[in-house]
Amino acid sequence: MTTMPKKPKLTRETIVEAAIELIESEGLDSLSTRALGNRLGVQAMSLYHHVESKDVLLDLITARLATMIEFGDHTGNWRCELEAVSRSYIDIARRYPRSFPLLAARRFNTPETLPVLERILSIFRRAGLPPAGTAASFRILGYYLNGAGLTEGATIEAERRTDFHLQDSGFLEGFPVSGETVAHLALPNLSGIFEKGLEVILDSIEDEIRLTRVNRPHSV
Repeated sequence: MTTMPKKPKLTRETIVEAAIELIESEGLDSLSTRALGNRLGVQAMSLYHHVESKDVLLDLITARLATMIEFGDHTGNWRCELEAVSRSYIDIARRYPRSFPLLAARRFNTPETLPVLERILSIFRRAGLPPAGTAASFRILGYYLNGAGLTEGATIEAERRTDFHLQDSGFLEGFPVSGETVAHLALPNLSGIFEKGLEVILDSIEDEIRLTRVNRPHSV
């Protein structure tokens, strides 16, 4: 007698993992309770016993991705810590290009994501920045990382969909500067470009830290 394979126990964790798999396979727009239920082999309504709404599910997916951020083993060296966080963040964008827009767009204001936010902000504070300076530097770095992550994700997505390469299409005839440049914008070159940009951002933060120390009132 053939026994049916046992369905995985339905939990928030299994639902979130299945949701990420669905997004990476079919795209963010494909995420629905019906599609997710089909993937898990359950009725769509049974998902609501574990996840109250789609918005909650999106928060949980964001939290799952956020907890993948690695901080490295560089306590005491703010620059090394931020390098580790930044590279880990971009690695998430490369591994989960279709899910990454959630991480880039949704706020870290849930019980699951606040510990991650606290740990990142603490790096800036330990480096010597006041609250306002921490907020500004965090935003600047975040803008760069999200832009880089979304760019890499879009590039990966484009290469999934087509073998079309602009430099081989003939469309660049008459555009010599673009013709010379476009090959260097391909996916294999993005990692090196990212590292150069990250260095510029961290140099700017280092200048801000130095300026803060110079302008800090000295006790008499």
